[in-house]
Amino acid sequence: MGSYFNLKHTIKIYYEIHGIGPNKLLFIMGLNNTAESWDHQINYFGNHPDYQVCVFDNRGVGYSDAPAGFYSTSQMAHDVIDLCEYLGWTKNIHLIGVSMGGMISQELVLAKPQYFKSLCLTSTTPGMTLPPLLCVTTLSKLMFIRNPLDKIDIVVKLLFPNEWLRAPAPPGSSHATNEEHILETYRQRIAKRGIQPVNGAIGQMAACIRHYCSPSRLHRIKCYISQILVITGTLDNLINPANSHYLAKQLNADFECWEGSGHALPNEQAERYNNLLDLHFRKSGLINTDD
Repeated sequence: MGSYFNLKHTIKIYYEIHGIGPNKLLFIMGLNNTAESWDHQINYFGNHPDYQVCVFDNRGVGYSDAPAGFYSTSQMAHDVIDLCEYLGWTKNIHLIGVSMGGMISQELVLAKPQYFKSLCLTSTTPGMTLPPLLCVTTLSKLMFIRNPLDKIDIVVKLLFPNEWLRAPAPPGSSHATNEEHILETYRQRIAKRGIQPVNGAIGQMAACIRHYCSPSRLHRIKCYISQILVITGTLDNLINPANSHYLAKQLNADFECWEGSGHALPNEQAERYNNLLDLHFRKSGLINTDD
């Protein structure tokens, strides 16, 4: 299902294309996570006749290369531009970014506004804000744990609300609770794609810390894209929901703040998230299958 693309500056990026519909959806994942984290969206939109989906591993994680050095969200956006141009995706793209992927998305629209028809920013920030205290203490704790498999339990509790973790696992799962199910999912992803290289972890973290989209740059995004959606959860422990409130106001965007939800909305609330995205895409205007 996947392919490799060599960027102009010799970095290898892994990507996947799903579906054959006329409307192009570009999903950008967040910190330390691979394209597999979009599985719920791939299964829904990749099998929908109206859509074609592109997902990929950012530089620094998964099957993509992890060069040494501090990355920037602007640099990572240019990785995506090269990929889009290689694929011939240069107009009417619906752009969806979560967390760090939302930061990259901001830079993408600023660099190539003519490529994009709509924008969805999920659980993200314009930058230069302090993360919640739980995020700081948890990430500090993770620095002293060497075995990646031992980190999963801590990361899961940071990404998902306790009430959701205790709830029954989805139909068809062999596990009793969402927590058991998601822990097994993360273990399988590590087994399949490997442990994130240290270079990649440092580089991506540097990109997040240094990201900043000023009010004037946000104003440009608002002028470039007429259909913008911002989504967050009230229990996001990684990025303060106030960032999404601010983004929505600055961008004059449609806004959703989901009570009791955490950071990883595409996973935690997959059906609700997919339905909202579908509505968002249709509000911007879809290309008909017969066109």
